[in-house]
Amino acid sequence: DNILLTPHNAALTLECRERMSLEASQNIVFFLKTKISTFVSNLAFIMKIMSSINELLYLIIFTALIAVLYSYKLSLEILRSSPGNNKMQEIAEAIQIGAKAYLNRQYKTIAVVGIIVLAIVTYFFSYLVGIGYFIGAFLSGVAGYVGMLISVKANVRTAEAARKSLQSGLTIAFKSGAITGLLLSL
Repeated sequence: DNILLTPHNAALTLECRERMSLEASQNIVFFLKTKISTFVSNLAFIMKIMSSINELLYLIIFTALIAVLYSYKLSLEILRSSPGNNKMQEIAEAIQIGAKAYLNRQYKTIAVVGIIVLAIVTYFFSYLVGIGYFIGAFLSGVAGYVGMLISVKANVRTAEAARKSLQSGLTIAFKSGAITGLLLSL
């Protein structure tokens, strides 16, 4: 009767990790053997079409904005779903507190390393490269933080939805994973 379904449990099994590693390796070998020349010619074609770096930059920014907006829409859908009964909400709140504490501690450590790398990059390249590094690192941190918090909030909602039907639980689980994937791919 009790169903616990989270987006990340399946990847924890040894069988799953071995299978993903094998399939990734096979795909890389296949790509390198058969697709590299096609990829290079397609890349040249794309670069001809997008001859202006400004056009490419606008396309990247536009695509990123669409990903952020879609992630926001999915987040609202997840947060509107039922968080379950009081006991489920208590457990979810404890997990949320633990996740925030973990992320805060992790980010403090990463910030120290990031500042050192920022200084090195800025010194050896330029302040513009340093600014780009800082913006990328900051936004990556924000994406990771938002992704983790949405995933934690989605876990209890996934469990509650799975009590109604497997399809409902999987829908919330996949939406949660999509948010993290979209934000981290930016």
